[in-house]
Amino acid sequence: MGLIKGAFIIVSLVISVSTFQLKSDNSSLSILPLPLPLQAPSTIESKNKFVVRKCCGPNYMYNINLAENIAQEEDRCVKYSISSSHPHKSPQFPLLFGTKESFPSNGYDVQIDAGFPRNCTQDSYELLLDSLDPQERMGDLFRALSSGQLLVPHRFVYFEFDSYCIDDYAEERNFIKASRRALICINQTREFPESAVDDSGKLSLDFIKFDADGERFASKFVGRKVIRKCCSHGESMDSNTNFNGWPTCRRNEHLVTLFFDQLQSEDTSSELFFRFGRVKCDYPVRTPEFQLNSNGSLEINMSDNSSHRLISIEHYCLDDVWFDVNTILPTASIYAFYCPDEQPQNFIIESEFFTDGLELTESSFMTDPPMMAEPKSTNTSNNQFAPIAIRIPKCCSPGQVMRENENSFDCHPLWWWPTESVWDQPIDTAEMILRSLSHDFKTYHNVSNTVFVTNITLSSCKPGQLQANVPIHDENSKKNPIFRIDSKNQLSLAFHSFIENYWDVKEEIRPFCVDYLLLKQERIVFYTSQVFRCITLDPFLNYRPMILLISVVTLLMTFVIYFFVPASGASKLILQSKGKKKAGNSSRSKSMAMVLTGRILLCHIISLSLAFTCLAMSTQKLIPSGENSCVAIGYITYWSFIASFSWLTVYCFDYYRTVSGSFKVSNDKLFIPYSAFGWGVPSLAMISVIITQFQSTAMGISDAVNPNMGLVRCWFPRNSLSEMIFFYGPVGVLLSMDIYFFLSLMFNSNLMHCWQKPQGTAIRSNRRPSTAPKEHEDLKMATKLFFITGVPWIFEIFTYVYELKYGLYTKLWYFWEFTQLLNTLRGVFIFVNFIILNRYVRRFLWLRMKNIFSRKLFSPSEDDNMATYQTDDEGNRSASSGATASSSPSVVSGEQTTCTSVDADCSNEFCIL
Repeated sequence: MGLIKGAFIIVSLVISVSTFQLKSDNSSLSILPLPLPLQAPSTIESKNKFVVRKCCGPNYMYNINLAENIAQEEDRCVKYSISSSHPHKSPQFPLLFGTKESFPSNGYDVQIDAGFPRNCTQDSYELLLDSLDPQERMGDLFRALSSGQLLVPHRFVYFEFDSYCIDDYAEERNFIKASRRALICINQTREFPESAVDDSGKLSLDFIKFDADGERFASKFVGRKVIRKCCSHGESMDSNTNFNGWPTCRRNEHLVTLFFDQLQSEDTSSELFFRFGRVKCDYPVRTPEFQLNSNGSLEINMSDNSSHRLISIEHYCLDDVWFDVNTILPTASIYAFYCPDEQPQNFIIESEFFTDGLELTESSFMTDPPMMAEPKSTNTSNNQFAPIAIRIPKCCSPGQVMRENENSFDCHPLWWWPTESVWDQPIDTAEMILRSLSHDFKTYHNVSNTVFVTNITLSSCKPGQLQANVPIHDENSKKNPIFRIDSKNQLSLAFHSFIENYWDVKEEIRPFCVDYLLLKQERIVFYTSQVFRCITLDPFLNYRPMILLISVVTLLMTFVIYFFVPASGASKLILQSKGKKKAGNSSRSKSMAMVLTGRILLCHIISLSLAFTCLAMSTQKLIPSGENSCVAIGYITYWSFIASFSWLTVYCFDYYRTVSGSFKVSNDKLFIPYSAFGWGVPSLAMISVIITQFQSTAMGISDAVNPNMGLVRCWFPRNSLSEMIFFYGPVGVLLSMDIYFFLSLMFNSNLMHCWQKPQGTAIRSNRRPSTAPKEHEDLKMATKLFFITGVPWIFEIFTYVYELKYGLYTKLWYFWEFTQLLNTLRGVFIFVNFIILNRYVRRFLWLRMKNIFSRKLFSPSEDDNMATYQTDDEGNRSASSGATASSSPSVVSGEQTTCTSVDADCSNEFCIL
């Protein structure tokens, strides 16, 4: 009875209405617009007249004094007048409180029929009236109809003209906070017929005859899919209290599942219409195992799992049920409630719920929340009982836990029922959280005697970092935390990711903190203990994948163009002098892709294109980590990067030995050892990485050395020892050789003017005198060599070493980012230098495009002429290859011939002069 008194305090104040009835004054007209005007009954002849069933008379308001010192109901109607200074004086809000849905359209002649509901009788709980408050509860929304009836659509009920009254409602004469309410007779409720829900599960109000205003009101609901909820909007069930087998509905907007939100997201064609109210039976059957069909019916899985039961929307309701267990924090799950075939009489009801006599015990509502099964011990500490307290950092302040907030986490107070009812006991949420955390550490990691120290600095991360979480215990997780107690009784943490012969890595985590996290799922919401840490964001910014793809496109364009542009100019001179061949058809028919240096360049291009493509895919998270495809992409990326650096070293060596004049340039047999180095080094490197990862357990390889490709990302773990050994080690060796060749070329007198003797000759000279100073030409050549020999890649190693020591996001971040940008634009640099800045290639493409657009086809003679057709910077042309050859003399001495005059702008075998 304490529950009844607390829940219906207002109703108990007006029970005397059954013996008192206010006189009606049908002849009075209201001067002001009245609260919730109701259209007159059918006896009113004029359609423009609207009769209001108002609890109090005109210019009176219903007032409640909580002291309960009023004996007669008429004394609750108090005079109300509007002063000029009143905030509700404006015409837009003239004494009208509550929702506007209570009012019809303008154009009605309003009349008053004052008085409380007539002929009300007590229900089984000895109650007469109930109060509808649409501002407080969505299910209490009401609307007056032209028939004089009061429609309450969310409850699927309506009331006749004499069964209700409407008025503005205030407490302690606080008129400013008054609200629009309706008083209804509990025992005179008229329910909607079953036809109110059509065969497709949508709301249909065809059984009601609306006028124009009513049609506008009903159009907002008709046609929506009907969902039946046991409690009102914003409420859920408390399993700690029940009456006749029904848990009590209480205000709860925090610990709720995503079930109803998911229903709305699945049905995007229209909004849902909620029908609030329990089914009419005591001791209902409850089960979480149900399926909601599209037509609104409910399919129940029977306890034997061999059959199903189909229940119409009239005989069930759904809602969240709240539980709490001593050893864990509260949880909530979605349940279906439906009436049994017969009243329970000391027998087991369906699902895991059962009765104790005629009432369900509290255990009837208990479900096994997540992580409550007794797990296997994962203790790695030898100190099962530490002599002193083990200090563990806690993320949030006492009484607070973590919750998800978009892409991060933040602290918020642990939610619990407010102490508003007689059965509510004060709860120390801080003590409850600490007790639950201690239970988890003792149960899952055998760590006892714990003391949790608040460290709110760990509840957020620095710029450039992201907060990550891992459950303290999860048998199905690939990453499990391992807690160790050192000699100083300090708790350390390591994440262990292990799959035999696949991944085996222990990652030391510092700093870290532990706390509970509120997880919301479709059918359950619960608190779970988690470990939180800050991880560094991948520095590969959003624009880098696009730049990588641009580089890939330019690399592929260079690759294709080299197959169409014929090898000529200086290339033919070198072929003739070194290969001792005459300038004939065989040499003229070769393309730039067929000469030795062209082959080397294209091998570098194709491997770099593959590396950039895979890198763009992994940085865009197109392939999730932990999958076999991610492992494959990681190994392809690794092989192609090592191959690109190997061929870059081959290119540098070939150019160095040609300029130094140590070997014959045109010896095509050199491509065989070049290929053995260019493709052999990456193949051997990848084989060693594969063996190290997939045979790590059998070979006893250290966890730190295991590559763990694809575990965290489609690459090595960030800043790991394996990344240094298997990637930066080989790349560092290859880049050291490239830098040596670069410096040797820079100090070579055959290439740089500044090192030439006064009477000496250089391998690099123009056919025509240059108007630019020699220093400018040397600077131009040095810049080309700097980028083509791959020297900027050395900054990749410097960035790696600097990040290991100082972190990524430092004052030098913008400088490191600029160097990374240079490396990702390498494809563009190659295209510009070998295609755009190469005058011979540029002229060939221009003439080819010109002939294509002029619809002329090249003849063989035209191809030959164009192959030797030269154009200087001023537009002067030389007409034959013979003139070109004569203007560019070569010097041959003995067995070794040195080309002393090569056009720096025409295409040669090295393509950078």
